[in-house]
This record gives sequence, C-alpha cells and structure tokens, in this order.
Amino acid sequence: MREAAEAATRRQPLIAREERMRERGPAVMEIRIATPADLEAMLAVHTAARTAYYLAGGLREAELADSQEQAERAAGWARAVEGDHRTAMCAVRADGTVVGVLSAGMPADGELYQIHVAPGDWGTGVGASLHAAYVRALRAAGLRDGTLYAWERNARARAFYARHGWRPDGRRRPGPGGADYIGLRLEVPELRDAAQASSSSSAPGRATS
Repeated sequence: MREAAEAATRRQPLIAREERMRERGPAVMEIRIATPADLEAMLAVHTAARTAYYLAGGLREAELADSQEQAERAAGWARAVEGDHRTAMCAVRADGTVVGVLSAGMPADGELYQIHVAPGDWGTGVGASLHAAYVRALRAAGLRDGTLYAWERNARARAFYARHGWRPDGRRRPGPGGADYIGLRLEVPELRDAAQASSSSSAPGRATS
C-alpha cells in the first residue's frame, strides 16, 4: 500500500495543482488522483456505466455478466492506480461518493483508455470535468495529441467526444455485437499551435529573430 501511495505521489506533478479542483453542479465535486482506497467504488462506476451503454447499444444483459471480465477490469484498475505508468483519476462528490473515473496513458503516451460516469450522474458535467482534467494532464506531459477508441454503437459517448474536439482517425478494431471500436484523435490546441509556429519560424528562407 505504501508503494502505491508513493507511485500516486510521483504522478502528482503531471497534474497541475488546480487539478484538485472543485466544480459547482448538482453537488460540489472534486477531481483528484485515484488511490487504492477508491478501487472498489471505481470498479462499480465502470461496471454500471458499461452495462448501461452496452444495453443501449443492443447487447443483452447475459452477454455482460462475465465474472472473468469483471476480474480483469478490477485488475486493470489496480494496475492503473497502483503503478506509475498510467494516470488514474476519479470524480468525487462532497459526501465522498465516487461518480466518475478516468484512466489514461500519461506520462508515456496520450491514450485515453476510459472515462466512465455513474449513469445517475450523466448530463451533470462530471464527464466534461474529467475530460478537462485529461487535457490538462496531456499538456503537463508535453503531449500534442490524445487517442482513444469508442464503441460505434455508443452514440452518447461519440457525441460527447465530438463536442470536445475528437475526430475519427481511421483506426478500427472488432467490438462486441458485431460493432467495431472506432479510433478517435484529439489535438491539444496550444501545443499544436506552438509546434506549427516553431516549424514555420525555422523553415528555410524565413527570417528568425
């Protein structure tokens, strides 16, 4: 447990201090780095969210009740929270209830593995707050873009990511129910613009100061 806490501390510089922000919504909420104590609640949010969107996409409940997959999800969250190779965050109400979770590849890469929000909190800004935290973590890691996969029948998620600037990048991989996961990409505006400016200023034939 001490090693896990130390790993979380090492990841903290990737997240600006304002990352531990408080948002005004239906209830005061905090976005913070996840700890081992959050794992059970994070898994519950993940399970509830995926069940809701897969059912909405036409899968049957029996197809989702796989104990081995549940164990694999639990192990995946444990690796994300306790290791130092990923960033894991959670959205927490003032009463301590975890209502949203996030896992991403920073500091090594910008892949957004997942954002999940408890279905009862959909539409309240929890997902947008987690996404904003993800973008800040990208910037802090000096990464120019992010990538993710979204299930093509998850219309709600695809609309959410489109609103936040994600665009299809041509990647696809097989998903459940005969529907693919679609690759999306997000360019971080500030870093993209800075890179373009640097490239332009050093181009042959262009004066530099």
